[in-house]
Amino acid sequence: PQRAKFDHHLYCQIAAGGRLRGWDESKFLAEKFMTKLDEAQGLIVPKAHVYRKPMKGIAKTTPTGQTSPVRWIRVPSRWEKR
Repeated sequence: PQRAKFDHHLYCQIAAGGRLRGWDESKFLAEKFMTKLDEAQGLIVPKAHVYRKPMKGIAKTTPTGQTSPVRWIRVPSRWEKR
């Protein structure tokens, strides 16, 4: 099988008082750096932090073009003010 590189970021928000391991927390509340909150139709809480998890790796590809993860690489990252 052939292999393909991928580079993605997962984003989420959690309930107040919740904790996430292995995710980077934004320095600012969502309303400070997300510019189109009205288009999110209530899915994003403006006064809550956003969490991000970078996902990088190599995946096997099948004849139909589907991929399956082979190796994950943790990518250090920092939130930037936009």
